[in-house]
Amino acid sequence: MKKIGAILTAVALVLGATSIASAADLIEADESFAMPNDVAFGLHGVVFSDQDTGQVASWLMDQALLSNQLVDPTCDSLEDARCQSSILSFIAILPVCKDLTDINCLAEIGAIKSDGSKVVGKFENYFPLKAENEFVGNASYLLPSGTSGALFSIPGISHKGGDKYYATFTLTGDVNKKTKMSSLASFDTRITPVQLQSAPLITGSCGDGTGCPNAGWAYNKITKTWGGQASGFDGIHSCVTTSSIDSMCAQRFSFPENTRFYLKARVNLSPTGWLHGRIADPNLEFTESGGITTIAIEALPVRVPTVYKSYMWPDLPDYVKSKYEASTGRFILGSGRAFTRQPGSMSQTDPLKRNYISQPNSSSRTGIEELKTWLPTVNDKATAVPSNWSARSLREDELSTANTCFKSDSKVTGIVTTNSTQYSAGPPEFDKKEGSLVYKVAAPHFSSNGDVFKGSYNLVIRSDIARCIYGFSKAPIKAELSIVSADGIPQIATTVLGEKDGWVSLSAQNFEFSAPIIKAKLTQEAEVVVTPTPTPSASSKPVVKAVTITCIKGKTSKKVTAVKPKCPSGYKKK
Repeated sequence: MKKIGAILTAVALVLGATSIASAADLIEADESFAMPNDVAFGLHGVVFSDQDTGQVASWLMDQALLSNQLVDPTCDSLEDARCQSSILSFIAILPVCKDLTDINCLAEIGAIKSDGSKVVGKFENYFPLKAENEFVGNASYLLPSGTSGALFSIPGISHKGGDKYYATFTLTGDVNKKTKMSSLASFDTRITPVQLQSAPLITGSCGDGTGCPNAGWAYNKITKTWGGQASGFDGIHSCVTTSSIDSMCAQRFSFPENTRFYLKARVNLSPTGWLHGRIADPNLEFTESGGITTIAIEALPVRVPTVYKSYMWPDLPDYVKSKYEASTGRFILGSGRAFTRQPGSMSQTDPLKRNYISQPNSSSRTGIEELKTWLPTVNDKATAVPSNWSARSLREDELSTANTCFKSDSKVTGIVTTNSTQYSAGPPEFDKKEGSLVYKVAAPHFSSNGDVFKGSYNLVIRSDIARCIYGFSKAPIKAELSIVSADGIPQIATTVLGEKDGWVSLSAQNFEFSAPIIKAKLTQEAEVVVTPTPTPSASSKPVVKAVTITCIKGKTSKKVTAVKPKCPSGYKKK
């Protein structure tokens, strides 16, 4: 998906005192971090966050039309005359289920209180009411419909902004018109506590004063081209999504404490392979019946540290500057994923004419190294620690180096969850030398309030996958989990291990950062082979040979054969 960039001009970002005062009362600065609106040329910064600057949006797209930015490449349905390619790509935020027979839909969200009681959420409305690129699916092609995310109220489960929660269950894939089939590349699901707030400076001006489109693919009136568009930034709000027609922002809030949240969806394109979650202590169920998979995820939310820092290029510390290409701004080891507050400046080779903010994926293969580069500039302290509840399947590129046992085209193989800022791409790596599953994570040592930030890690892996990796038999699996600091010193952490119902579960809590290595070593006792007691055979008797003798009586003779032959009465042995 093309990066959604900011399209606000510097002039449009001047805020009035009244707007700041009214909004500040309803914003949790730590939980709902909004990046500063750094618009200066020559600025070079970085943000490490699981809360993307863009907004998730539905669309059905003809990729062949992307080369012509004067044409809208999105489609209303498979029958859209504009979309002639045989293969179309889609991002579908699923609609809410209408009834119990509906499929490719979000069936239910809710909460489970500390006493175990369940509270089912009530669907309020879609937000925005209509997605920018809403499209109609086709059940015959297994193509889901794409809508906006849904607002639910969960009675009695209140956060600081009320009882509203924004939920999305998103499928990404392709549909082939020739084969009349769709394929799933990945899924992503999220629950976020929100409050609707007025945000006219975000939604009401996109540089020309006429209003922003909703998130998605739209026409840019400044550049007069089609492209990925969204609302801008005001340096105050952190919107999970926005609605331009009424200038509203779904402002993020923190989750209530000690409350588990759950979500259910029914799909006919079932996720496969490895999952990752920003959750803790997860329970997952994937139930298939008649070609329909019901997905149920229940877990605690977690707090994930955000780090933001920026400098003017001349002031950038030398050890940080040495890690970036001056001509492009890219991290020398990274992919170059970044955004700008000054559209068009990213192509500038002069760093003083460029506005560049690096934004590595949380699972970026080089993101851990990039974070370690910047941590000294923030004194190893998080900028904010927002809470999160999300789960997703890994992309193909994240599985490229994974052990083949983790790759499955038919079932989910497992899930790893962590609250670290950056983490290893893909499932844990298998270290053959040590016989351990190794997982690398990185986060600031301190929370934004100065307390030591404590890490969490959960690994749930199918038992047959563990046996595949280790070549184990069917005997019960045992596990040993260890946390080793970057300097090689072992840490003491709370660990829970076990195998149950075909899954091996490992959990580590309360370990410390900045960049520990988590190692899980699985073992098993020798499989007990039950040897059946042999059935006693009949006692063997010695083989005795028969003897033949000749008996006579007068001129008559007889041969007698027996073990102990005797002549008949009146006969004599010859």
